[in-house]
Amino acid sequence: ADCPVLDTEDESSTADIAGNSNRQTRGIGIDLERINDDRGSRIQHKVLTEWELSHLGGLESIGISKAQEVMLRFSLKESAYKAMHPIICEYVSFKEAETTPFTDGMAKVELSLKSGLSQISINA
Repeated sequence: ADCPVLDTEDESSTADIAGNSNRQTRGIGIDLERINDDRGSRIQHKVLTEWELSHLGGLESIGISKAQEVMLRFSLKESAYKAMHPIICEYVSFKEAETTPFTDGMAKVELSLKSGLSQISINA
């Protein structure tokens, strides 16, 4: 089944470099996020699960603040959603995706979908 193209952009904070003037065109897009402590602190309760909130700070040893880690986890969730949407054809809320970034630059994203689809794990 062909899924509709969804626009997840927040125009106030994200620049869409893909040039998607024709919404039927599928391709590669790049989102640029402003990473600052103020924004990370503001959105953490909206985009992170309780488990993620309790595990913030694991990247401080490599110079990434907790607020910057919030933005990293937010970006991981957005990327996973954009990659999975054409396959699963359904909305995935921030709370249905749980991220674990590692100090070596790798990350794990687990999706627990409310729709009943099995748990999906992405390692990158």
